[in-house]
Amino acid sequence: MDEVQLAEEIIQAMIQMLKSDPKRQDVRRFSHGELQTMNFLMDQEIPQLPGQISASLEMSSARVAAVLNRLEEKGWVERQIHPKDRRKIWVRLTEQGRAELEASRREVHEYIGGVLRILGERDAREYLRITKRMTAILKQQAAEELQSRLEGEDQTDA
Repeated sequence: MDEVQLAEEIIQAMIQMLKSDPKRQDVRRFSHGELQTMNFLMDQEIPQLPGQISASLEMSSARVAAVLNRLEEKGWVERQIHPKDRRKIWVRLTEQGRAELEASRREVHEYIGGVLRILGERDAREYLRITKRMTAILKQQAAEELQSRLEGEDQTDA
């Protein structure tokens, strides 16, 4: 097996799949980072601090601030002063933002469901199995790389 050639074919197939997605335009009503931020806020039971959003999504604080500004302009999030510490600002989805995100999620589920019906259950389950396995491998490699870097730092400190 030529791993380099196979990797290139997989990358190209993924790019072509994304380019050929007719629903891609619908998701574009969210700019980069907005959908991720809105999904995070939707999944939280309480409003979040921008720092919590930044840490959870591994985005810079400047990036989060820019995303929140755009979302606030659209009326999809609101900021409130923290009741106990006026220096802190809570962020939460508005009802309009929640409705917009729920509509987007429904559209994606319907679209992917249609693609999966055409693909067939056996192939869909196999695709899911392989995707989950690749994700587990990538997470394991990332953990090993982090451990290796930490061990390297420990040796240089000694």
